Amino acid sequence: MPTDRPARRIVTVGFKGNFGDDLTERLLGELFGIECQHVPEVERGIESWVVVGSILSLANQHSNVLGAGFMLAEPCLYVDRKPKRIVSVRGNLSRAVLEGNGIACPKVYGDLGLFVRYLGCTRQFVVPKYKLGLTPHYVEKDHPLVSLFGKMDGVKVIDIQAGIDQVIADIQ
Repeated sequence: MPTDRPARRIVTVGFKGNFGDDLTERLLGELFGIECQHVPEVERGIESWVVVGSILSLANQHSNVLGAGFMLAEPCLYVDRKPKRIVSVRGNLSRAVLEGNGIACPKVYGDLGLFVRYLGCTRQFVVPKYKLGLTPHYVEKDHPLVSLFGKMDGVKVIDIQAGIDQVIADIQ
């Protein structure tokens, strides 16, 4: 839903080539007209946004959190600095980690990755090709269970490292 207004620019925490970080750039750009500049970690004094993926542990006092989450649910290992603002987190486990570290967090949940279906989309109804789409984390994509599911009728295993355009096409 880009507009004729000039693009708003923000700094996002992430790494080029990481699906979640590349998806952040694509989502914010295509859907909201926001231009992103990735930095590998939050630099001192620079306001940034922590958005898609398991990157909430990178947040600090200059970070705004929008839908990010934690990789694991073990409190006190991740957050030692309170983010500037928390708009939403990925789910209740991420909220529990924050709250367990004494950081207030609203009960607003949702990974912005859920909006991937709106990218490059004509918004026409598409008949699903598969009953189940399985997107394993890259460290688990060679797990025997993933291979087993991939051999089942009606299951599509989506390779998160296939490149953002291919992943989006596989999801849609």
